[in-house]
Amino acid sequence: MKKIIKIGGKEPQLYLAVAPLIMNAYILRQNNNYPFKTSASYVWFVLYESNQVIAFMPVEHRDTGFKIDNYYASPSPRMREEHLKMLLQEVISSFGLQAIYNATVHIRDKGVFASCGFTVLRELKHYVRMSLKHSKTTNNEKKP
Repeated sequence: MKKIIKIGGKEPQLYLAVAPLIMNAYILRQNNNYPFKTSASYVWFVLYESNQVIAFMPVEHRDTGFKIDNYYASPSPRMREEHLKMLLQEVISSFGLQAIYNATVHIRDKGVFASCGFTVLRELKHYVRMSLKHSKTTNNEKKP
């Protein structure tokens, strides 16, 4: 059974949960050798299966909204998509639809983020900058 746990960016539990993954050379290469980082402004969404961490998504709270970057999910395309969708749905559910979400996404994950409502802002060599902004008006209301 899969479950997602939210962990603050400086909580000792976080280091115990993700250290075996973020210190793994294979996973660092998968992340284009970019190191994982955290601070008190982060909340990590950690996906467990059978008490084993299988994916995570750190989310940084900024003045302009929330930033998603340096996440990890299975290299298997089918599992990766499932895990990322689960994490994204939990992030959006936790912080609400009125928030602004900006994400730096691996090119291979562009479709997964798009299926959750993110739109492309800018395409880079290895990444895509994407954003999710929900309108505060409904279909029955007219924008000024």
